[in-house]
Amino acid sequence: MLRPDPVWLLLLLCIGCVAGTMEVRHFGDMRPSAAVRAAFEGYAVDGTLTYYVSGPEAGPTGLMGINGSHALDSELWRPVDDPEQAMKGLVCAMQSKAAEYGLSLYGFDIRDDGGNDIGDWYSILGGRMPVKMAGEGRVMVYPPPNDIYERIRLRPFGREDD
Repeated sequence: MLRPDPVWLLLLLCIGCVAGTMEVRHFGDMRPSAAVRAAFEGYAVDGTLTYYVSGPEAGPTGLMGINGSHALDSELWRPVDDPEQAMKGLVCAMQSKAAEYGLSLYGFDIRDDGGNDIGDWYSILGGRMPVKMAGEGRVMVYPPPNDIYERIRLRPFGREDD
């Protein structure tokens, strides 16, 4: 029986570890948060966050707040000019759009590559997007696609839509 050479196994393991850490270290993540969901659904505005919205006005696809220590490095989001006035309308529009497709909305903590909380996110489960750290104090988050509700809608079992 052939046994693999331990030197080659060790070399492959080292290469895999180095390649994996090089790619992952510049990315943050999103973690589910009942508190964030409750805040958005209670129309609460956190004064330490700058809010952004994406998607059509009639059914936004994502809503997020980034804390003041970070700047959003993307022109694909619209800033929410007056969050105190706009939050209820934005959340209700998202809830209405999600309900059309039998989907629920969720809250998430946005975290940087060190695991630090840098903001809040609200969307359907499949609407979460990668969080890329773009440099000191800068974060890049792509918005969900404008047709995300249609892509993720619930279909009756055994039925294919045309």
